Amino acid sequence: MTTDQEKTSELFIRKAKTWNIVTLVIASIGLVANLFSISSVLNPDIETFRKIGASTEYLNYLQSTSLKAFSIVGIIISIVLVVLYVMNQMKLSKNQLAPKFPYYIYIGWSVLSYIIGLLAPKMQIEGMDFGMITTLLGIAFRAILFIPAILVIYYLFKAEPEDADEKN
Repeated sequence: MTTDQEKTSELFIRKAKTWNIVTLVIASIGLVANLFSISSVLNPDIETFRKIGASTEYLNYLQSTSLKAFSIVGIIISIVLVVLYVMNQMKLSKNQLAPKFPYYIYIGWSVLSYIIGLLAPKMQIEGMDFGMITTLLGIAFRAILFIPAILVIYYLFKAEPEDADEKN
């Protein structure tokens, strides 16, 4: 017969499993989108951006090696995270605790990429600055996408045995 603590732990593991699935789906969709867009990042159609009146600074940014390298690193991190989420899903399916570090990596990488995005030149088309709009939408979108990862971390902490803190 299981104790109340074990039942509670199993409940939190089930909740972590549910939110891990949500995180896995979001990460997979993001990975597929990044894979489809990588060719346009590596070889941007500069002429199209010139036609719509993009600034020279923005055009130089689109052709920069740093943007291309950052995009490739992002895809690699996305692949690794999807694999780690799948591995965590297998552990959670067996009612075992899974490591929290993939979710911390996701949050950290997302914050870093957002900060780097804030430092990048903003898209200006014929004098109109789209920076504020994209900044606000980016903050709101990332905050929403953090929720599943934060919930997985929360439920994994809740699923840990209470006496684990006393042993450390």
